[in-house]
Amino acid sequence: MNTSALYCQDAVAQQAATQMEILPCRVQQYERSADRLEQLASTAEDMQRRAAINKTQKKMSAA
Repeated sequence: MNTSALYCQDAVAQQAATQMEILPCRVQQYERSADRLEQLASTAEDMQRRAAINKTQKKMSAA
């Protein structure tokens, strides 16, 4: 194997190692993002329920 092929192989190995180090951090970021999205969805559902209750209460008080 020639020198440039070894150099290229080493560079690819180093890049792969770097990516493997970064990967757990990315997974944690995605997990936090997913948790935040679940919280936002829950908040939106709560707001929809409250809006429906308010609408019903307004109808009842107007009657």
